[in-house]
Amino acid sequence: MSATIRQVALAAGVSAATVSRALSGSPLVDPRTREAVLRTAADLDYVPNRAARGLITGRTGNLALVVPDLTDPGVPPVVKAALARARDANYAVFLVDTDDRPDAELAAVRSLAKQVDGVVLCAPRMSADDLRAAASCTTASSCTAVPTTSPR
Repeated sequence: MSATIRQVALAAGVSAATVSRALSGSPLVDPRTREAVLRTAADLDYVPNRAARGLITGRTGNLALVVPDLTDPGVPPVVKAALARARDANYAVFLVDTDDRPDAELAAVRSLAKQVDGVVLCAPRMSADDLRAAASCTTASSCTAVPTTSPR
């Protein structure tokens, strides 16, 4: 089990607020203190809690990737590319396969909208009205429709 922010603070001899500021790169933290905190956090295998961070920032660190059918030959390249970009940006991805049902695509966006920072929606058969509804129902910072390449 990884250390908590309070355990890092205790070991580094600073407050939990200072640890938080040091880890987020705040200019309010002296560079020597930041180095000590970073070293201590690494030594204790500290991993930031995304849920706790989200309470402060309003960001989840999650993305939704909604696809019509994982067995569609055009979908795996989209999934792999999205996962790679998300990983590079330090995002986790919720992957939803909707079994080629446009109603399930819209339902997935609606159910995940408040739990993610962005939605990638691969919905080649979704109507324009449903696409607009999907984009408007999300509070996510981004909702992108991506067509798959295989025709049906």
